[in-house]
Amino acid sequence: PPPEAAFDTKSSAIAYAQIWGGAEGYAVVTTSSAKGGRYVYLGCDKGGKYKNCRGLNEENRQRKSATSKVGCFFKLRLKNENDGLWHLVVVNAHHNDHEASTNIIAHPILRRLDAVAKEYVLELSQHNTRPAQIVALLAQREEPIVVRPKDVSNFIQQHRREHLGGRAPAEALMEWLKEKNWPHRAQFHFVDAHTQRLGGLIFAHPRCLELLARFYTVLIIDATYSTNQHKMPLLHFVGLTSSNRTFTAALGFLEDETTATYQWALETLHQLVPSWKPDVVVTDHDAALTSAISSHLPTSVAHILCQWHVRQNVEKFARSRLQNEDEYQSLLSDFDELKMSRTCEELVASFQQFTEQWSHQPDLVT
Repeated sequence: PPPEAAFDTKSSAIAYAQIWGGAEGYAVVTTSSAKGGRYVYLGCDKGGKYKNCRGLNEENRQRKSATSKVGCFFKLRLKNENDGLWHLVVVNAHHNDHEASTNIIAHPILRRLDAVAKEYVLELSQHNTRPAQIVALLAQREEPIVVRPKDVSNFIQQHRREHLGGRAPAEALMEWLKEKNWPHRAQFHFVDAHTQRLGGLIFAHPRCLELLARFYTVLIIDATYSTNQHKMPLLHFVGLTSSNRTFTAALGFLEDETTATYQWALETLHQLVPSWKPDVVVTDHDAALTSAISSHLPTSVAHILCQWHVRQNVEKFARSRLQNEDEYQSLLSDFDELKMSRTCEELVASFQQFTEQWSHQPDLVT
């Protein structure tokens, strides 16, 4: 137990007991207190018995869990005496039915996030920082906070549930788009007479659509995202300015990745920006997307494969034919020089040089 002492405030007394307990392999929690706030009883976090206050059973319990309470008798008392100080007194110094922990992370009470830490975690989560990375960053703060990745993910999920307020995520997004006056189009399918299901959503910031109307020549369509918890693939329309800077033109959630769905997405983008008439469309040459582009856009529009996917294909093709790592890296370096040609004349000259240099590997240059 901690040595008996007096403190100016109740919070400093509890913090003292908590720090002492953490060093000794236990943690303290408030077990009872007076209505007037004159005294507080602190007990071991493994004291007492589990109380099923929510009436949970195996059927309605969301998470499989077990209680850590074993009825430990350890107890401290904090009392605000006439001298104005909070006096810490040991009532029962003995722990029973459990061993001392070897790490403070074993105690949930010691893994709680304060208000500042919660804001920090939410800010990091908005930048797609993983819980494990957030844990490491919290441990590096001036006042380190020790938590588990699961604690971080639980807090983030709790915040999201509170933010949704019982609404479905798609419903919350639609309301937010209306509130912010973001242009958007959605299609719904009837599940039954009273229920509709979101079948697709295209939305954009008004300024982004202005940019697309001005810089309409090149459009990059990224349909390669594979992360969406609602099983709706993310579609990303990217524009290109005259200074070769990319910008997000619009975003979409699709029901599936079929030609009909991609056609709807392209038609919707045209509705949002009627003046949009691209000269070049860049994709990963997905078959369904290619078919939608062919049917929706004029034949004069050039449809090309993006450089990143071109290089990915070269890497995959060359890896199976070049066993020597130095030779493999040399080919990729030569290909990068070829890829960065700025004029047709430069491209022809670079390609001729490339074919001559790798003529001993005809499979790579034909």
